[in-house]
Amino acid sequence: MKALLVVDVQNGLVERDLFQKDRFLTVVENAIQLARRYNHLIIGIQHTNNQLVEGTAPWMIYGAIGMGNQDLIMKKRHGNAFEETNLKHILLEKSIKDVAVCGLVSHGCVRATCLGAMEEGFNVTLLNHGHSCWNKDASEKIVAMEKELEENGIKIEDADKVFI
Repeated sequence: MKALLVVDVQNGLVERDLFQKDRFLTVVENAIQLARRYNHLIIGIQHTNNQLVEGTAPWMIYGAIGMGNQDLIMKKRHGNAFEETNLKHILLEKSIKDVAVCGLVSHGCVRATCLGAMEEGFNVTLLNHGHSCWNKDASEKIVAMEKELEENGIKIEDADKVFI
């Protein structure tokens, strides 16, 4: 079994002017469907801060991506979803060694969670086109972040190669 970590795909972030938004959302939705079809663990991660206040509409996971009641939901306050959470415990309890990461934003919480997962000893894959940001130089930020992660041993692959 593998785990799909869906990082911060929340209303308040998705509603912004994301780089290649439609492609990003399609990749995330397809990854969730594939992970579910092949019985992999899906964990939706919600960031909480001054703009994403717990319980408000902006804080909620974006409904169109297809997260369901059977999926786990976890709250976090730091960029790295492993910091001050029980994420590592959940994964180890289910004997998961491989995690795939998608979400928002590329050079922020997605990057931090990928590196955090690797530090915790997991095999990490970042989903190709499964992350985005709203910066004016989004394309350059994404390319630089992906290069950094690849140099650190994190694979970048399409969801169908990860979950099938």
